[in-house]
Amino acid sequence: MTVWDVFKALDAEELRLLSKFVRSPLHNRHEKVIELFDLLRYVKRQRSVLPDDEWFCEKLFPGEAMDIQRLRHIRSYLFKVLEQFLAWNDWRQLPIEQAVHLQRAYRRHGLTSKWEAALHKTLELQEQQPLRNGQYWQQNYELQVEAFNFDRAKGRTREFNLQEMTETLDRAYIIEKLKNACILLSHQTVIRKQYETGLLPTVLEYLAERPDWLKVPAIAIYYHAFQALSGEEGSAHFRALRALLVPNEKVFETTELREIYILAINFCIRAWNTGQKEYMKDLFELYQSGLAAAVFFENGVLSRWTYNNIVIAGLKRQEFDWVHRFLHDYREKLPPRHQEGSYNYNLAKYYFDLKDYQQAMPLLLQMEHDDV
Repeated sequence: MTVWDVFKALDAEELRLLSKFVRSPLHNRHEKVIELFDLLRYVKRQRSVLPDDEWFCEKLFPGEAMDIQRLRHIRSYLFKVLEQFLAWNDWRQLPIEQAVHLQRAYRRHGLTSKWEAALHKTLELQEQQPLRNGQYWQQNYELQVEAFNFDRAKGRTREFNLQEMTETLDRAYIIEKLKNACILLSHQTVIRKQYETGLLPTVLEYLAERPDWLKVPAIAIYYHAFQALSGEEGSAHFRALRALLVPNEKVFETTELREIYILAINFCIRAWNTGQKEYMKDLFELYQSGLAAAVFFENGVLSRWTYNNIVIAGLKRQEFDWVHRFLHDYREKLPPRHQEGSYNYNLAKYYFDLKDYQQAMPLLLQMEHDDV
């Protein structure tokens, strides 16, 4: 990855923040690094092609001999600043992470009253947000450990709920273990390789003996997803997964929820391919609810493959009016270079299924190989 690759990926607001970041002496003390940043920002705004190293040398070292090695050093410094910015920009959007680091800093510096206030604030922030995934329970456990260490350091003798600490840690581990098991299953199907699952059998046995743990939505969802994809009673577990999915969407971040939807979708596709045609209804409804939850978009873009698959599911269900609306409503969500081709290709399929060959054929004639 190059400095230019990072620049191309940043939007206008991120570049504005980066401009301030790179000028802060806390992060950068090299004037030439700032100059190189400004040149790259100018190139992104005003030029379509990245100039060569000679152009940058002329701008950075006017009247001096061209020094490519010096340019590389400056570029390397700027890349380090860019990496620091990316990490900081991600961190600043995670208020709970910030609060955790703040209360730890207070504890290290012996600021007891501030530490306790920061801990309570962090716990409140955690409870106010809807996430209850593995990351939530891991953070909650770490906060409980902090509170325990604080009480012990202060010599407090009140009884601390060590049982709750243990169960919180178990929740975090079980969720992540089941999540990992689902990932392994998916990869085994693709690359036909068997993986050692470690403590997974113990976790499954533990849950079988303690059904109350399935009242934790994230545990239940991953448990039923794994069992649906691996067990003989796949249908029952899939039904349980579907019943839990939409009501508990807020439990997960969007990227994690997308992966869960893909697990459910893959189950339906596999069932359909083995002749269980009734799962096409489930597949279509999963695509509908996934669109409503905006889980299929990455950076606001819908992949053309997902677009194609949704159309196929809709046509299989003969939901022609819905498919027609979908084709138009989501056309502009496709990657720009595939918008026209994917739209025409799927619109042709739509007319073909309606047996309107007069409208389908001109669209098919416009297609290129890359549109399929």
